[in-house]
Amino acid sequence: RAYLDLWHRSGVTAACGTCSAGRPGDAFERTVGRIARAHAIVDALDGELILVRQASDIERAHREGKHGLVLDFQNTTPFGDDLDRVDYFHNLGVQRVQLTYNLRNLVWDGCTETSQGGLSYFGREVVRRLNESRILVDVSHCSEQVGWDALKMSTAPIVISHSSSKAICFHDRGKSDELAKAVAGRGGFFGVVIIPGFISESLE
Repeated sequence: RAYLDLWHRSGVTAACGTCSAGRPGDAFERTVGRIARAHAIVDALDGELILVRQASDIERAHREGKHGLVLDFQNTTPFGDDLDRVDYFHNLGVQRVQLTYNLRNLVWDGCTETSQGGLSYFGREVVRRLNESRILVDVSHCSEQVGWDALKMSTAPIVISHSSSKAICFHDRGKSDELAKAVAGRGGFFGVVIIPGFISESLE
């Protein structure tokens, strides 16, 4: 009941729960464990929480006064080098995948990596498979170039789900206004963080 009370007080219909976890060596196993726990929570709440697999699930949650949980990854490390795991995790309910989390992985550079390269060849294949599985591509923690490459490669809109504008306040996680406009122009969206250090140089 305490968990549900947090949902009620938040005033939101649906929210994302990040399932990706662990270092590359154990990311697959730990992520599967997190997803299993998420399913267990949904089952235990007896219909109060809906596992979102499509947009209509969010609409139903709102209509019925319930809440929707969207399973997502903030890194592609659970895939390892096995592209078939994209379908595997989608079948378990994952709906949104962030390509990198700050540092470099097989897809390529994150926003805090010492270099700021674009998508690797493997990364391009990951984007293609995400598109085929109808999983939303997210570039929030990616290098700027990975964002541009993903926008070019993806056949579906991509998103920057939680970031900020470098033009307003510089932060490694921030994005250029040009990329933000390009993502929006392709039907995607830019979610603005509300963490003070990301959006203001003054903490006052």
